[in-house]
Amino acid sequence: MNILKRINLPRNASCLVALSGGGDSVAMLDLAYKESVNYGLTLYAAKVMHGIRSGEEEEAEARLCERLCKERDIPFEVLTADVDTVEDIQLRYGCGPEQAARDFRRNLLENHKGKITADYILFGHTADDNLETVFMRLLSGSGPEGLSGISQDTSSIFRPLLGLTRSDLREYLVSRDIPWIEDRTNMENIYRRNRLRNELIPLVTDI
Repeated sequence: MNILKRINLPRNASCLVALSGGGDSVAMLDLAYKESVNYGLTLYAAKVMHGIRSGEEEEAEARLCERLCKERDIPFEVLTADVDTVEDIQLRYGCGPEQAARDFRRNLLENHKGKITADYILFGHTADDNLETVFMRLLSGSGPEGLSGISQDTSSIFRPLLGLTRSDLREYLVSRDIPWIEDRTNMENIYRRNRLRNELIPLVTDI
């Protein structure tokens, strides 16, 4: 499962892994670590603490991330987000809490990338995330451009897992006895994306 073959990541680059403690990003961390020698990569990792969910849950995720990085000798940082700042983004752009948290997470990671002078950020978006994004855009009235889903990469961001499913990645983690933590809020259907993930998409794929 060579994820770096799927993207045009230059050799000898330095990459910041966006690590949450969930299955997707944990699998990405291990896969990138396995391939880092062949590609001459220097890896860093960081987890954003939004402060929106239970502090105990986020702290448990941070401890797991720290342990996984320590085992692989990957420098790791916890980036703390101010809840008021996330709320400010909601008010400024009229977006929901999920989008505001994603925007602020990306801003923190971009700032940290500059601080450690890394070349790129690796995000763990999967084929499932891509499908959900297409549905979200279509339901929001997006035109044909909505069918494009999540972009593969930009000048500073790569998404090496877009060709893999969450199921693929969890099978990989189980086979290697690597732990991860499921975010319980992913099962709460108060958010539109969660309703798509948990109700609409399974219904459509069963047709």
